[in-house]
Amino acid sequence: QTRYRSHDFTKYQRKLMKTVIIDYGSGNVQSVQFSLQRLGYTASLSADKNEIKNADRVIFPGVGHAQMAMNNLEKNDLVELITNLSQPVLGICLGMQLMCNQTEEGDVRGLGIFDTKVKKLDGIPLTLHLQNITIITCI
Repeated sequence: QTRYRSHDFTKYQRKLMKTVIIDYGSGNVQSVQFSLQRLGYTASLSADKNEIKNADRVIFPGVGHAQMAMNNLEKNDLVELITNLSQPVLGICLGMQLMCNQTEEGDVRGLGIFDTKVKKLDGIPLTLHLQNITIITCI
């Protein structure tokens, strides 16, 4: 008979949980999926409402302009679904911003999950390090 220590069983249980990455046309979903695979987890990419609703946990990534992302959510009929999810949801980048009431980027109304407004960071230097290249810009 195999005995599991409590933390081993928890790790095993976590790997069995169904994780869905919302694929709505505004996120780098394959990068998120690959990152999870490198950690030993599997996740499916989906815009299917039933699959998202029945997942144990959901990842909501986002890249690009907030208005385009909201348009994609509406086009895929996902606004109400995401707003009403009861399982854990991880918002990444623009996905997290869209979970708020509003973003100053284009003055776009968000999903209203978090009662806050995302403020634009004007004039703050941003340094990106991509392998051997350093890019300095202002937002």
